[in-house]
Amino acid sequence: MEETRPRPIVSLADARAYIAAKALVPSRTRCVGLEIELFVLDPAAPERIPSPEELRTALGAVGRDAGLPAGAQLTFEPGGQLELSGAPASGAPAAIAAIRADLEAVRTRLARAGLEVHGGGIERWREPYRWVHGVRYDAMADHFEACGPTIQAAGAVMMTATAALQVNVEAGTDPADVAARWRQAHAVAPVLAAMFASSPVLSGRVTDLASARLGAWLELDPCRTRPVYGEDGDPGADPGVQWAQYALDASVFFVPDPAGGHGAPGLFTLAEWIADPGRAGRPVTTADVDYHLTTLFPPLRPRGFVEIRYLDGQELDLWPVAAAVVAAIHDEAATLAAAAEVCVGLGNLWAEAAGSGVADVRLGPAARDLIGIAAQALAQASAPTDLLDAVAAFADRYPMQGRCPADDVLASARDVLVRAS
Repeated sequence: MEETRPRPIVSLADARAYIAAKALVPSRTRCVGLEIELFVLDPAAPERIPSPEELRTALGAVGRDAGLPAGAQLTFEPGGQLELSGAPASGAPAAIAAIRADLEAVRTRLARAGLEVHGGGIERWREPYRWVHGVRYDAMADHFEACGPTIQAAGAVMMTATAALQVNVEAGTDPADVAARWRQAHAVAPVLAAMFASSPVLSGRVTDLASARLGAWLELDPCRTRPVYGEDGDPGADPGVQWAQYALDASVFFVPDPAGGHGAPGLFTLAEWIADPGRAGRPVTTADVDYHLTTLFPPLRPRGFVEIRYLDGQELDLWPVAAAVVAAIHDEAATLAAAAEVCVGLGNLWAEAAGSGVADVRLGPAARDLIGIAAQALAQASAPTDLLDAVAAFADRYPMQGRCPADDVLASARDVLVRAS
């Protein structure tokens, strides 16, 4: 029976069992969920970042009460980025159609206020600014500051200047399938991240990265952003046990206190808090563990299902392609196994994915194989013709040419910079 009330965590073994039990839960529903983050622009003053208050007025309502046609939840990230979180749908085409409908409603509402939404993985021209505060984000910023200037700078970029496309997929049909899929999903991850890298320019500065968004994540606190499963890990390890140990080894940056603050806990791990409750002034509870898990940001995060968190946000015409390709790769066990087979030895190439994208000599050939596997899987699943055509056009324009969306962004940015100089 699922626990409904917080209770004390009495030992490390208790914490491991609690975390592992809910990490990845077998399911046969094959649902797909999508979350899309977007930047909002005022064409009349493109250097300005509209505040959440302005956006709330333009949108009329936010959160779960946004009244969008397909029911997505509408929220804000710390830099004012919009996030649309759709409900799980039966397959990628249905999930994409739902987000498309809600996104069109959002665009219509913003247009009445003279505002536009733009895709992409990072703020290309504007200097980021943190609009959204509150105890969670304040605690996060305090933690990154305590970790030192490099992590503090990367944390500020991550919080205020980045946008991602998140694809949520089922964990698998039984424990053996769950374990296999968990390993295989990590094997293909850097290749897919490279294929859809789209963020080479940050605040008017050309970086040396295809994905400056992923680069910022890689510079963050590694105890909460490194992959849970490394390619050199134990292939027989239980994913729930892996996740539990990851969580216990991660530092705690949020401890609620009666006054509503975050307690400024300092740099100690969850395991250290459990062993010495005096570090935070009280024992750990299951509610504390649940919240701690939400402060961990690996590229793939277990939430009962699998959150695929490593994709850059995409232009408005490309995010359906990214969602469809990634979901198709992970849908059927045989498809994911075939994709992982062509990615053997590539599961740790995160820096290469962020730096070179598919121009990397190892990631590029694998990306061409993966886009073919995904296209075939979508065709066999009778995906809509427009989606199949969009995936084929993307394949021809990008991976088959050794390119990713970052190349187009970089070309247009350099043109602007040359004309402005």
